[in-house]
Amino acid sequence: MQLIPIYDDNPTKQFPYVTISLITINVMVFGYQILNYGTGWALGGPTPVALFDFILEYGAVPISVLGGVQGMNLDSLVPPITSMFIHANLLHLGGNLLYLWIFGNNIEDHLGHLRFLAFYLFAGVVGTALHVYFNSDSFVPSIGASGAIAGVLGAYLLLYPRAQVINLAYLIIIFRLIKLPAAVVLGFWLVLQIFSGLDSLSTDPNSGGIAWFAHLGGFAVGIVAALTWPINRSPVKQPRSGNP
Repeated sequence: MQLIPIYDDNPTKQFPYVTISLITINVMVFGYQILNYGTGWALGGPTPVALFDFILEYGAVPISVLGGVQGMNLDSLVPPITSMFIHANLLHLGGNLLYLWIFGNNIEDHLGHLRFLAFYLFAGVVGTALHVYFNSDSFVPSIGASGAIAGVLGAYLLLYPRAQVINLAYLIIIFRLIKLPAAVVLGFWLVLQIFSGLDSLSTDPNSGGIAWFAHLGGFAVGIVAALTWPINRSPVKQPRSGNP
């Protein structure tokens, strides 16, 4: 059985400006990719050479990032940030932004706007760093917001384990909506990342695929942030629903 979170029942107290801004930026970058490199790849088709050159320049290529860090080249620190806003296709973008939409507003509510932005970017960079560590010989660029969003999920799991998450559950052709605690939904997600990450250690790092360790690195940042970062205590005027 597969679970796709749809929304959560977890009210927030302030408008999630940063969450919505991050979603908007990701969509705008994806729109830029479509305008400049066509649409076939966005639906899962082959990546055009020109688009791959763009991804090589702004994605995080492990061997280049590691070499730049060792050579004290500050330019190597740019791709781990820019790579967070580039996606491989529509499914990649949609999956990431769905999770950010559902869970990001509560973490922004907890941390405050600026701290949430810093947390999001830091989780993404740490996630990329862990991916680079385990794939140091790879020439395949890592892209996507998954590491940063995994940080959001880690914080959410620790802060709101009992929050109810409505999921679309499906098995082949059977679909239904079910409500589950966040601890179950995100715990299942975490177990999948761990086993998939361990399995990836036995594969060729240049074969491509999902950056599982970026997810685990970002998730770890989320756990630490939930334990140590101060809660936002700015006054609020009007409560809002669980989703922006």
